[in-house]
Amino acid sequence: MAADCDMLATSAATTLVALMGTAAWRPARSLLAGVWQRNAPDQAGGVREALDGAERIVAMARGGGDVPVARGCGDVPVARGGGAGAVADAVRTDWRQRIAAFLAANPDAGNDLREAVRQMSALSRSTLTYSRPQDFGRHYLSAGEMLINE
Repeated sequence: MAADCDMLATSAATTLVALMGTAAWRPARSLLAGVWQRNAPDQAGGVREALDGAERIVAMARGGGDVPVARGCGDVPVARGGGAGAVADAVRTDWRQRIAAFLAANPDAGNDLREAVRQMSALSRSTLTYSRPQDFGRHYLSAGEMLINE
């Protein structure tokens, strides 16, 4: 059972961090916050704030900005100079631990979280990218599965 909770927490954190800074972030945030609201309503407000803080950190790192290194209200300790990948890894680890602790305290929330992760995964597959070549140029994009017609 503990291994199943760890896998679910890892899957949820990985999906969550992957959606940070995308068009699917707000719905993903609402799905995860909804799991907390239904299973631990007294913690839901703090989780929303922590999610927003974590998303800001990831967005700053992906944009090349400096990120906070103090812990509190969504701040995640990150080694300086580690780049956006290190920041995403630190945020993912932080949320995996938070979600695992949540599942340990609320074992009946597993199915609710599993459904939220399924819906978050569907959000990531439904994100569309459009590019229009200009000045006789070509655009090369990578966003998962792609169909290219020339």
